Amino acid sequence: MAQIDNQLTEKIQKWLDTPQSERDIIGGATLLLQLNRNRAMYNTITRKPAREADRLEYELKKHLRIRLDEKTIKDVVKMDKEVIPSAQKIVENPPVISTDQELPEATKARGRRQDHDSLPANIRELWDGNLALYQKIKMLFEELKTMEDAQPCDRYERLKLLDEADKAYRANLEQYDNYVKPTDDAVDNDAEPTTAEQESANVSPADVAKQIGSARKTISKYRAQLAKLIEANDPKADAIRAKLQDCVNIIQTAQAAFAPSTQSELEALGIKF
Repeated sequence: MAQIDNQLTEKIQKWLDTPQSERDIIGGATLLLQLNRNRAMYNTITRKPAREADRLEYELKKHLRIRLDEKTIKDVVKMDKEVIPSAQKIVENPPVISTDQELPEATKARGRRQDHDSLPANIRELWDGNLALYQKIKMLFEELKTMEDAQPCDRYERLKLLDEADKAYRANLEQYDNYVKPTDDAVDNDAEPTTAEQESANVSPADVAKQIGSARKTISKYRAQLAKLIEANDPKADAIRAKLQDCVNIIQTAQAAFAPSTQSELEALGIKF
């Protein structure tokens, strides 16, 4: 992953946090030029700052979202090359829908385990939830096909959603296929489901993907702040550290991965893995 200039990210955030009437349009255009190297856009904005102010705000917000996720444009280009082929394999191998009208469940997807109906609710949900995830993956994939000529920064938000849905789909399918029912000797019929099991049964795969995305965004937003608080021996650091620890726990529970550099930085801030 390319190195991120955190000072530039902070400048963009500060500029966007400034009330519109007080913004330095030329300064904002200069920040954008550092990001996209588009001299023609810079000249247009600086020549007609009042008319181009909204466009400048849109462009900076777009780049800020990418940087808060710790990515540069080069990272997004690489992401594009990895996510699209992976999603294409899923799109080209959809759940097979039965058209045999003699079957009592002719509209149900084939490919399920023969013992599907006897599986725990949270395991059945992995399959059922993947049907919805497949539709989301297909929609995003087709939408990105219509944006083939768009800049990487314009494709990023959809790529990010597609990547999260793709990973959730594959993780669900692997867990579903590999689930082994306990033997009769191992089953305690009187045992009550744990809180974690109850919560797992009630959370859909789509919700898990949203939780992962939200947790990653929170980590990106607050980890630089935590480093500054620690350096200043500010007691507020403990609350921020706890917030980030919760986010890391959410991501690990969902079996999602961290970049090695990100994990090392968070461990240095006192986050446990």
